[in-house]
Amino acid sequence: MREGVTRPRILWWAGLATLLVTVIGVGIFFMTAGSQAGESVIRPGAPGGSTATARPQLPLISEADVEFVSGMIPHHEQAIVMIDLLEARAPGDVTLAMAQRMRDSQTGELELMREWQAGHSELFHGATHVHALGAATQAELDELASLSGVDAEISFLTLMIQHHRGALEMATTRLRVAGDGLITDYARNTFVEQSVEISRMQERLNELATGRSG
Repeated sequence: MREGVTRPRILWWAGLATLLVTVIGVGIFFMTAGSQAGESVIRPGAPGGSTATARPQLPLISEADVEFVSGMIPHHEQAIVMIDLLEARAPGDVTLAMAQRMRDSQTGELELMREWQAGHSELFHGATHVHALGAATQAELDELASLSGVDAEISFLTLMIQHHRGALEMATTRLRVAGDGLITDYARNTFVEQSVEISRMQERLNELATGRSG
């Protein structure tokens, strides 16, 4: 008789435990979804108590974000100018194909940064000018514009390697501090991608130098 009573109780408790796990799981799902969407999250209080509504924290935006974006926008703009100059002077070359891939990626990145800047325009009012590290001087751009063929390739690669190294320095400075997650991800990607591109450009520059010396 005792065994017949005990078994239903065990099943009842097992069912209750399953129900509680399901309810808790669904609750966590909606709390997480609400947090990701930036909406209010309902947090249940103790039994018999009231519930509380909590607002998720907004993304942390630091001064380093503003400085990084302020420097990288003109940095990318100049890179595209340099690629355009090469395109008119070294058509159909390996270096040009490399440069065009860089232009494709930097055009999209430039759009992303401009959108971020527009969405946080209040942070840029009165901001001091940030020097784009590694940027070419006007005299260097004029020299590139005066060259053609292999000379244009060598000039472009030399300037763009210097340009990329400046971007690595700006990305490293940004990554030393906390800030907006989107800008953090972009700074990491910039460091990785442009490090790889520096290696490829240096390899190509060495090939051109070896060809000349041979």
